[in-house]
Amino acid sequence: MRNRVLILVVVLAAVLLQPARLDAFRYGFDPNQPLYGGYIEEDATCPGATHVLIEPCFHKKQQYLTFHMKGIKKYLKGTVVLQGPLDTTTCSLPLIDVRRIHEGPTPPPCGP
Repeated sequence: MRNRVLILVVVLAAVLLQPARLDAFRYGFDPNQPLYGGYIEEDATCPGATHVLIEPCFHKKQQYLTFHMKGIKKYLKGTVVLQGPLDTTTCSLPLIDVRRIHEGPTPPPCGP
């Protein structure tokens, strides 16, 4: 009985506390590359960038984004998870050349 409870607790913890590696697999991303998340807004203040990634709680710009794919407008209404190479030389914020993007989970509520 004690072993069953322990196994149940471990399985439940694994499901609820999904590490970033499992999240990467869930979205079809490379688990060895960093994941970025937030809201996307149109912003061309950086040369070569078309959008900016906004941090959900403080509404602060995190990274500039450039896309080489179509259908980006559908991601402007919610959170996203994305992945791509990072360039830190051309803009005031890092520039991500987005290779993969997926609708993200609802962010947790922001603290007080």
